Amino acid sequence: RRVALRGLQAVRTGLQVRCDQARPVNKIILKAKRDFFDQTFANIKRALELGDIDGYIDATNAITESCGKKPLYRNMSEFEERMADDKPIVF
Repeated sequence: RRVALRGLQAVRTGLQVRCDQARPVNKIILKAKRDFFDQTFANIKRALELGDIDGYIDATNAITESCGKKPLYRNMSEFEERMADDKPIVF
């Protein structure tokens, strides 16, 4: 029983060390993601203020790609082609 208890304590200690080591890395990753989204939303706002549809599309595509997806179009011309197409858009 003591051996099992010591084994569990060793596992617990090991897990705690791993968690302690991961915290700074997780904070860095979270900050990078937050900075990315803050900048991207600022780009979206600026594009809307300027009436820059291609800039708006670029910024929204950056979010799409960060989520692991492929954008449906890259610019206004591709958007217009897509809208004129009879194929349904699947999200």
